[in-house]
Amino acid sequence: MKPKVVFILPDKFADWEYAPIATALTSREIDIPEHELLFASAGVDPIKSLAGLTVIPDITLDEIPADAVAVIMIGAGSLNDESAAAYAPVMERFRDKGTVTGAICLAAGYLAENGVLNHHMHTVNDPKLLLAKERYTNTAGYVPRNAVHDRNLVTGNGKAPYAFAREVLITMGYPAVEAEKFYKIYRDGLHPDAEEREDHYVVI
Repeated sequence: MKPKVVFILPDKFADWEYAPIATALTSREIDIPEHELLFASAGVDPIKSLAGLTVIPDITLDEIPADAVAVIMIGAGSLNDESAAAYAPVMERFRDKGTVTGAICLAAGYLAENGVLNHHMHTVNDPKLLLAKERYTNTAGYVPRNAVHDRNLVTGNGKAPYAFAREVLITMGYPAVEAEKFYKIYRDGLHPDAEEREDHYVVI
């Protein structure tokens, strides 16, 4: 049975943030097991990405399997809405039971605002925006990096989804060399087994 990884997709989720780690967990570009991916949201109604992609969630938040090896929350434009209140307790519950939990971009900021990052080193898009948030008490825990993992929790900047993917893989216990290989493939745009030659390119 493939290990399960759950992506939490709020409405208006960022298309580019889930794709890198989803690719790493299902492609054969690196030497890690293939995973079963499930996509969860607050309800079963279709949601849309920021680019307009319509997604029908596989499961609701209440249906996230207890044996999921990772639960990853994607940033979204709806996380300031009242409907977003349901996400923080779910992420906190899986974090507390030792499951690898991840949050990128506005999802990381959302967890910070809800006090979930108060005892973890972390990163967010803009730490200045958290200073006025009453439940956030961990300014000393902010690390100015694209992605940070502390114990079983990973946070990432929304402009660095491949760095976030690398940290998630490492936190899941996979070899750092494989995580770095995946990162470099997409950072450099060239598979490490390929030879870069001038005649690979056609100039028109």
